Amino acid sequence: MQDNTGLDALFQNADDPAWQQLMAAQADEAPMQQSLDPAVYAAVFQTTAGKMVLEDMYNRYVNVSRAVPGQGAEAAFYREGMAQVVFEIVGNINQANQGDDNGN
Repeated sequence: MQDNTGLDALFQNADDPAWQQLMAAQADEAPMQQSLDPAVYAAVFQTTAGKMVLEDMYNRYVNVSRAVPGQGAEAAFYREGMAQVVFEIVGNINQANQGDDNGN
């Protein structure tokens, strides 16, 4: 994805080892483990329609204030959870693409 948006920056940052460690820790703590191969996420979200959906999700759930003064912590945690879904999708796409780069 190369549209010079914040979503592009998210994909670039997703290559950072610290971000990958954070995502791995999140996955380890998840109440349910992922059952789909990351390549499935890549196949879906790298289509034209998938890119549009992911960019819309990024704009609505990541590229917004998640902690709003005057609102309770519960609201911030709720919005952070929505953003985490986008982070998970991007992480899966990057993981699949790294596999492609390594001959998988």
